[in-house]
Amino acid sequence: MKNKKKILIFCILLILSGLIYFYILLKTNNFEMDENKINNWPYNIINFHTIKLKKKIDPIKVAVIDTGIDKSQSCIHEINIKEYKISNNEDIDTRHGTLTMGALCKSKILWSLDKDYNPILKDIQFYSIDIGSDKKSTITDLKKGIQLAIQLNVQIINISMGTYKEDKELKNIVESAQKKGVIMVAAAGNNMTKQSVYPASYPGVISVGALNKEGGFTYTSNFGDYITLSAPGEEISTGVLDNDNQELKHSGTSGASTIVTSAAILIKMLNYDLSGNEIKNIFEKTSKNKGIRRHDKHYGWGILDIEATILYAEKNQSAVKEID
Repeated sequence: MKNKKKILIFCILLILSGLIYFYILLKTNNFEMDENKINNWPYNIINFHTIKLKKKIDPIKVAVIDTGIDKSQSCIHEINIKEYKISNNEDIDTRHGTLTMGALCKSKILWSLDKDYNPILKDIQFYSIDIGSDKKSTITDLKKGIQLAIQLNVQIINISMGTYKEDKELKNIVESAQKKGVIMVAAAGNNMTKQSVYPASYPGVISVGALNKEGGFTYTSNFGDYITLSAPGEEISTGVLDNDNQELKHSGTSGASTIVTSAAILIKMLNYDLSGNEIKNIFEKTSKNKGIRRHDKHYGWGILDIEATILYAEKNQSAVKEID
């Protein structure tokens, strides 16, 4: 009986010490985190709490390489965005790019507050780089899009398009972006194949798989050794309205990539010196694994865990560069 009491007391003290440690973290970091996490989709499975930053934020430049966008949509119209068109074809399809930009605009992660109680979304300069639709875009346009993003000195690139044909010049362009510290987030694709897709499969690129509302991988999501992590990719809110005034949702690995891009933006604002490779390593270290701690061809290193990610980035700034 005495041993049971000792064990019970030890467990209570352990729990209390954990709570105290968590409380100290919340009060001493460069941010304040609400103790209650958001429980509605898609934030319920990525462990996201409302966050307020306590430090001055360095503005972030984010390129979205996709189709063009419809700036008449209210949410997109209100953010800082500049448009560039790479493709010379007459393609006027803007649906996919609009949904991607809308998902970023509506992301609660980017509605975290800065020290003046403004959403950090206001501190982001977006660049919409139109390389045409899936059916009409080319590898040449994709390469030109990435090159333009580099010229614009962006810190983060979101890419929802890719090719199954490896291209040496494309790889060199991706590597040149990484040498500049650019964070590259790429959708893994939605063709139910293990075939490598580029640039998502290149080393250093954060390749994103998609999850359904049950927390499993979506049946259309591509898979393979190149997947970095997984994030919600089913019915992601965009704020984009159709002709009947109904909201259109974003799904698949493109929708999931907007969640991971939002998380990367938040991490970059907390620690501006982190490079793309360093942030990828943080995602790999902190993702919630589906069982045994090993890489999975569907989930990558696991499911995005924003609380663990930002706490790790904040408390291990000197150690991040040592992760391999």
